[in-house]
Amino acid sequence: MTRTETAEPQGRDAHQGIRPMRAEDIEECLGVFYAAQDELHTRNGQQPQPRNPEAIRRLLNHLLAADPPLVRVASAEGSEVATGVSAFIAALSRQQFWFLSFLFVHPEQQGRGLGRRLLESVLPGTADDEAGAEAHEDQVGGEAEEDQVDGELGVRGVRATCVDALQPVSTGLYARYGLLPRVPLYALTGDLRRDALRQLPVEVDAEPFEATIERAGHAALTAAVTDIDRQLLGYERGIDHRLWRAEKRQGVLYRARGSGPSLGYGYAQASGRVGPIAALDGSLTVGILADLVRRVTPVGGWQIIVPGVCAGAMVALLRAGLRVDGSPGLFCSTGPSIDFERYLPAGFAVL
Repeated sequence: MTRTETAEPQGRDAHQGIRPMRAEDIEECLGVFYAAQDELHTRNGQQPQPRNPEAIRRLLNHLLAADPPLVRVASAEGSEVATGVSAFIAALSRQQFWFLSFLFVHPEQQGRGLGRRLLESVLPGTADDEAGAEAHEDQVGGEAEEDQVDGELGVRGVRATCVDALQPVSTGLYARYGLLPRVPLYALTGDLRRDALRQLPVEVDAEPFEATIERAGHAALTAAVTDIDRQLLGYERGIDHRLWRAEKRQGVLYRARGSGPSLGYGYAQASGRVGPIAALDGSLTVGILADLVRRVTPVGGWQIIVPGVCAGAMVALLRAGLRVDGSPGLFCSTGPSIDFERYLPAGFAVL
């Protein structure tokens, strides 16, 4: 999720230089992230959120490795060393889906247009993104097809982000570039009664990824998950699945009993985080949730992100004991994209 501002740059802050992020910048970026988050919650009369720097550090390292042209910092007065980082941005690009994962400006630097400048430096179709587009070709292989170029933003496809609903200024900034609020995403947390969730139908088999690999090979698992992603998200994202596996999330493939087709997949982690969950048949989502929460014993409470349009999962989880934690995130995009009636995201930074 993102925290930024819209005013024009002024004074010495107009001279802050934007450059590619380096690994040694990440610790300073964490400082910017938590300073901005703390200021936001204090201003709105809320308690600061618990800190989990390792999770943010892991996400930034993932984005830096996967999409380096889309990960940048603004350093004081154009500094080329890893000091004085006052803002940072990190985005990802998966075929024709571009997603802004992080955009944070230190509270002392907000209101000077720095967030807007960072956004324009990586957003497809803006004047400053040429180097990023060329480097992205190197990441995904090949060149963009001619018919991908179209419209005001320059590249046909979807641009999207998640923004805290408490952030009308940020929401307005993204709307200026066509990223309009589409779907609320609620963080549900706490303890739940596992037996309160409807079980999977007997016609559906739940097979851990390891069992699928042993039965049919890694290529078969990859093909099944990729096909589901294409249908529900519109793009492939093997690199993100590798992130979730590296995080020790348990992956499960759901198939029609016997040798039937794949119906969905889901992940659960010992930390209590559940997701992403993808179900080709939306009526299976609650059953998949019920299966996943039986596979791990969370260290703390459960953490599940549920789109507001996924009514069955929302009602079932609230009745099972979870609660809405904080303000929702708003999924903002330039057009229709992810089928959130059948998809529960992994998080707000990497869906």
